[in-house]
Amino acid sequence: MAIGKPIRPDGHFALLSDQGDRDALENRPSQVSRKHFVVPSTMSPHADLARSPVGLADKVWLEAMGREPGENSPWYRSHVLAQRPKLASETLIPQEWLNLALSDATAAAVQTLRVGA
Repeated sequence: MAIGKPIRPDGHFALLSDQGDRDALENRPSQVSRKHFVVPSTMSPHADLARSPVGLADKVWLEAMGREPGENSPWYRSHVLAQRPKLASETLIPQEWLNLALSDATAAAVQTLRVGA
């Protein structure tokens, strides 16, 4: 089982989702297929409640996210509507930032900060 937010058009999560879609189109038997479900936050059982008693998406949160960051933002499409970006330019976290976070230089800088602390 893979659970996550679709923040990139590619990568391991996208490959698993695509495989589930292909398996469904090919009517592969459940014993040898993947399943892909899209569950937007708007389908929360508490979406109509002012406040969720257990921390699920509720009416107040959904309305707030619709205002800021806004219904047209990549964050809203990913985290509320569970829509995977189709283009790299629509990603929530730019690839350059991910590359920098994974770089040896960043790892060395973090290690230096830890040692100096």
